[in-house]
Amino acid sequence: FGFSVVNNFAIPFGESRAIAGVSWFFTVHNIAIILTRLLANRIKNASSSTAIIVGGLAVIGAGTAMMAFAGNTWSMMAVSAVMAVGGTLYSQYLQADILLMTPNHRRGVANSTMMLFQDVGGGIGAALFGVTSEYLGYSFSFVTAEIVTLAAIPLAVLSGKKPCRESAE
Repeated sequence: FGFSVVNNFAIPFGESRAIAGVSWFFTVHNIAIILTRLLANRIKNASSSTAIIVGGLAVIGAGTAMMAFAGNTWSMMAVSAVMAVGGTLYSQYLQADILLMTPNHRRGVANSTMMLFQDVGGGIGAALFGVTSEYLGYSFSFVTAEIVTLAAIPLAVLSGKKPCRESAE
């Protein structure tokens, strides 16, 4: 939900501030995603998946806050990389935890459900942040997205990871 404001409004926000080269935002974003995925296993060796998920949410929150104040090409590219790192770590480890908590015969359903809720959250976020951006401005929307994202951290901590216990059937 919170990530959707950056995905949907980074370019119009940059254009509204006359930031040159804003079209590079998603190129930098995708390169940072690839690099993060390549290094993600090393991060796992240093920390728990819950800590990585919480860290990813914190990084996404920081990235949306940074976006509210971005004023030049370099700050936009920094936001792009920050959001890519946070989003990749968060989603990759959340997906892994969900699959580890799910019996083998239900993993396809669990994965599809996670993807469905990411799409629903992204769609609802885009719609709501589109309205807030129109009437209250992009910066307000980015700060609101930061708050929403950071509010998910206690949920991530409290949910804990409960490993699957496959039945003997």
